[in-house]
Amino acid sequence: MKNLGTRLTDEGSLARMQFTFVEPSQHQPGPLASQQWGATEEFNQLCYEHLCATVSETGKPIAKKVLKLDAQAQALLDQERQRINMLKCPGGPLFEQQELCAKAPDNIVRNAAILHAFSNGMGEISGQTMMNALDIFTWFANEQIRVLTPAPKPPQEWCDANLLLRWFANFVRTHNQLCIQKNHLLKQGPRATRSSARLNAALLLLWQQGILQEHVPEGSKATFILLHPNAFQPYQIAQLLNQNLAFPS
Repeated sequence: MKNLGTRLTDEGSLARMQFTFVEPSQHQPGPLASQQWGATEEFNQLCYEHLCATVSETGKPIAKKVLKLDAQAQALLDQERQRINMLKCPGGPLFEQQELCAKAPDNIVRNAAILHAFSNGMGEISGQTMMNALDIFTWFANEQIRVLTPAPKPPQEWCDANLLLRWFANFVRTHNQLCIQKNHLLKQGPRATRSSARLNAALLLLWQQGILQEHVPEGSKATFILLHPNAFQPYQIAQLLNQNLAFPS
């Protein structure tokens, strides 16, 4: 900030601020429309005043002001910290958001300090200001979780069943057969299903969908997989194999 007093107040922080609003019909944040900039004039002026109050004419920062929480605000912060600690435990809704939870107390206090500075800036940070800061943090935390959290992975047996179904399609195409020995699947089938547990789970799911059935011929110990012809017509085989150009092994 050395020697940047005038430039900082006139061009720096204000020029880089990005205001957002929530579209009522979509509940999605987006850039503030140009015709709405008039609503921020008072906020711009407050930003300018605070910058002038914290940067001297020589560019040197003025001594920092120490803000404190009153008893109610501190109690609300402690309560929120305990709530977050519970939600981030294994099995909790925030278990996959450890970084967000770790930064939550600091971000909440920063929100409260900003709100306090842009209200009256006198005395300690009140409980009402802390409640407003918690509302802001909750909204942004929910948006971060909604936008950045990856979609949950499907159950393993679903993935295995889809992989096995495509393998069956390629088998029918290349061998022109609708019958295959189960032991052959354990040795030559997709690598992911070369264990009895995963293979049986995938076969059960495909059986429930009416795609195949298991059969043990009389007097034989071998189990055979009988594929239903209606599930492996040429156009269906083409659709299954086109799901991925690189056929999985």
